[in-house]
Amino acid sequence: MVVVHAGDDAEVAMANHWIFAPAHEGVFTVDADRHEVIDFIETALRGRIAFLTKHKQQVDLCRYLKARLQDWLGLPDAQRPPASFLSHFGFADMKEAIRTRAVGGMACAALSGDVSMVRALADAKASMSTFCHPMLSVGVLEYPPLHLAVARGARGHAVVLELLRQRADPNTTCRLGLPCLGSCRDAASVEMLVQHGADVNWRGGKVWVTPLGYACSKLAPLEVTKKLVELQADVNLSTTPLSNLALYSRTVPKLAVSTAHVLLQARADVNRPERLVGLFRVLEILGRVQLCFRRRSQVSRLFSVYAEGSTTPLGWAATSDNATLVEFLLSAKADPDIPNHRGHTPRQLAVDARVRSVFAGHQPDAVFNHIPCKGDGHLTQCTSQLEDDDADILSL
Repeated sequence: MVVVHAGDDAEVAMANHWIFAPAHEGVFTVDADRHEVIDFIETALRGRIAFLTKHKQQVDLCRYLKARLQDWLGLPDAQRPPASFLSHFGFADMKEAIRTRAVGGMACAALSGDVSMVRALADAKASMSTFCHPMLSVGVLEYPPLHLAVARGARGHAVVLELLRQRADPNTTCRLGLPCLGSCRDAASVEMLVQHGADVNWRGGKVWVTPLGYACSKLAPLEVTKKLVELQADVNLSTTPLSNLALYSRTVPKLAVSTAHVLLQARADVNRPERLVGLFRVLEILGRVQLCFRRRSQVSRLFSVYAEGSTTPLGWAATSDNATLVEFLLSAKADPDIPNHRGHTPRQLAVDARVRSVFAGHQPDAVFNHIPCKGDGHLTQCTSQLEDDDADILSL
């Protein structure tokens, strides 16, 4: 999917932007187009599945596509007898389905909504905590079965409940530490997990991201954000939800503004500089070191973004060229002149012309005051000295 922002500005959308938007739930000006798009998607998916099956390539992705096919076509979940289930997903027998790592039997049952097979696999002692391999093309990280099930939204309620009955941990995370609760796509799923013991402020693993922070980075529906806030999720904890939202929401400006409004109503601090922890802190330090000794063009986008990660939510929005959210945050009294650890303010982090025009319109008399640095004429010179607290990367 390609998202067009302007005549000279387009980008390839991440899986987050389309994987949760099946055509049968879309809004079409001409309803007949809906059926054409659904037919096209079905043909493409079935063709891809047939190719992968025939050539025995990307087995995990093939099983994932088979399991989610009903979701994307708007068809009821298939409840298959054990023999049919095993044959459909390419397992020789129940032992292989249980023994297979990555997208094994339990993952396939969770993804396809097959409650009876979840029960059968659990009775056969299948693990509830096996991680699948990352499949970034469909927005999947190293998730356990419960993670995969809750990402189906309302269609996954029955299988999520069965997994919880079979003692799946409601606070389970992927290998990085991203919490299952943050993958919810509807308010009812949030309530279900919390009723079974999920912690709305859980943090841990390598990233220390809260469920609310992860939900914002996954561009969760507004009802999910509202429900987490209602259940006392902290809006200023760890890598903040507002900054996560600013980084990933450029392609969904209306959702970004609505979600930001909910966070601010819950007293999110619009001027809170980020204090990155865990893996993100490592990325910040590595990025800052690289930018002090290399030209910006020689530093990867990942490192250059996180090098500026000690900025405020407004700075994150400016860095990610998120003009709509920049305008909203400025209207919410965000300060454009708070420096980060490298001495750069949100105003100075703006490179995109539309973002710079928003800042200029907010304070017409303001001066950007850019000072050329090594190989880059857009940002002020970074300092070579790192803060004393950089030693916290040793705690990972």
